[in-house]
Amino acid sequence: MPAGEILFFKSSSFSEPSGPPTHTPIQSSTHIHPPWHQVTWSLLPQLRAADLTAVLDFVARARLSPTRTWLRRCLETSLPHLPQVSPRDLPGLLFDLTELDDRLFAPRGAAATAVTCAFNASPGGGATVALGDGFPGPAAVATTPATRASEATGIAAATKPGPGDIGQQRGTTKESQGKIKGGKGVNDGGVGHDDDGNDGAERGLEALAAAWLRRYLQLCTEKLSRFTAGGVAQMMVAVARSGGLADARWLQAACATLASKSDVLGANDMADAVIALAALRRRRFEVLAVQPSTRNQGPQPADAVSWGGINTADAAAAKGVASASASRSSSSPSADGRIQREQRVLLEALLSRCTTKLSLLPDDRLVGLMAGLAELDVRPDSAWLGTLLDMTLTRMTSEAAAPSAPPSLATLPASLPMPAPMPNPPERSLQEPSTAAVTSSSPSAAATAESDLKKLTPWAPSDLRLPSVAPAGSGSVSSRAFSPRLLSELLVSVAKLGVVPPRRWTRAFLEAASRQLEGFDAASLNRLLWGLVVLDMRPSREWTNRLMEHVRQCLPAEEQRSGGPGSADWGERYDMPLVWAAGQGG
Repeated sequence: MPAGEILFFKSSSFSEPSGPPTHTPIQSSTHIHPPWHQVTWSLLPQLRAADLTAVLDFVARARLSPTRTWLRRCLETSLPHLPQVSPRDLPGLLFDLTELDDRLFAPRGAAATAVTCAFNASPGGGATVALGDGFPGPAAVATTPATRASEATGIAAATKPGPGDIGQQRGTTKESQGKIKGGKGVNDGGVGHDDDGNDGAERGLEALAAAWLRRYLQLCTEKLSRFTAGGVAQMMVAVARSGGLADARWLQAACATLASKSDVLGANDMADAVIALAALRRRRFEVLAVQPSTRNQGPQPADAVSWGGINTADAAAAKGVASASASRSSSSPSADGRIQREQRVLLEALLSRCTTKLSLLPDDRLVGLMAGLAELDVRPDSAWLGTLLDMTLTRMTSEAAAPSAPPSLATLPASLPMPAPMPNPPERSLQEPSTAAVTSSSPSAAATAESDLKKLTPWAPSDLRLPSVAPAGSGSVSSRAFSPRLLSELLVSVAKLGVVPPRRWTRAFLEAASRQLEGFDAASLNRLLWGLVVLDMRPSREWTNRLMEHVRQCLPAEEQRSGGPGSADWGERYDMPLVWAAGQGG
């Protein structure tokens, strides 16, 4: 490739370089494809496995916006080369594709049923560690004639006709009369027509993406022994972040492999593995929430909302997926039991080994670890929770003492009221949390604590976020400071884990929140208020008044943004801040 071509390839906007052009742009009726699109379009069929991962990594890092036709061509040309991709590159490959289109692998229609399985009927809960019932059963990996036919149909629909032929075929239909778009065919290196907004680019893309992800998971399962410990964790994050439905065989094998290598797992990878498991469980809840007609399900859990890089499908399309998958065989109870055991073994190994590594976690991973454990209904023992509280207290205190930190405007009363109904001794050590900390050995206490939380606030918020950066080599730096979002998520996680923090921790948290109170958006305020209510935290009148003033400023802006009071962040809870403030005398 000429040097000038490579330099021009780095720009995502179309403009002619100086000197004679090395190519002629192909213009459709509505769009001019940028040079990088044309170059990669012609090169994709010629790329080897190593070159393919490098090109996708560049396109993703440069934040370019490929068309749906480009994505389809990428999937169809890369599918035969997947077996040649090394285990080191497999996590990054899925990361990059998801970065280009975060809905690419999320099932949205009947074409995605090739990897859709029959979920368990119970939405989880009740047991202290309810892990296995949050994941798909083995039906997702059972290769049946219907499945093979579905995959073959999807691949065939996606691979032919080419972009140039699609315009000719659509010209013969009633819907596309007068909309024929010119362009070169695939064989002569053309880019074809613009595909934004028409049905041609979507033709077979869902089925192709489902088949691609199915093959990806199969290869990852076969190559697990060649993955490093960190590679397994990053692969789990990539699968969870893709929004696709993971099959039981892959999940069971990944958990078992990671548990066997947990002694050499880094701190960040430990946290990422827990976050990924929780995200996969949340994905299952989201799918269950849109298929009440196919199963005798109750209403969607109040806290089952979208989060992070995982995006849900449209409700109507998801209902079609659920309807098509409902006729499939249900998951085997024995397979579910094996998955539960593998996940439990993995979580026990991660918790036992990450105690000494908590100090190495940046703030976002530390909070993500806590949120993931709460999402998975895991209740660590009191010593582990005490270490976690100590760690967060130390960080909030050190950030408050930093020279760059602005002075706090909030003052707390000399004797902060004890959280009710479970008071703490005044001099209790953080290493000895109160009996409110639920452990896995006390299922009755776990059920009681969970019941109390639901009674107080049945709309418990959840904002679990997956790491949004690709594995090793991305060069990004995780957060080392508690932002408003992290502070609110920290408070919610502490409450969901069943911990009643001591007064020193409460005071440090309120001081940290006070310094950034104006930076809390509607979602963060929602979580903050929920945590204040559940933990019965009672700040000073000045702190409360300042908080409520910020709430009053956020509500009109949130109404304007959402077009009405039914916003995703506030829902039907507009009176909750006022009720809480009235209880504090604010």
